Amino acid sequence: MPLSRWSCPELADQVVARGIAPAMSASTVRRMLTADTLKPWQYASGCSSATRSSP
Repeated sequence: MPLSRWSCPELADQVVARGIAPAMSASTVRRMLTADTLKPWQYASGCSSATRSSP
């Protein structure tokens, strides 16, 4: 399953299960993701029909 389909509680559980942190709440995960600058859906992709050449 893509990471983008995981809920904040699921991500928090995985952080703890993988030993990344001893404890993590869903609200902490939510705050971290909100503060992260990696939001590809907010930026135009380099691949679009306007940049493709015709055959």
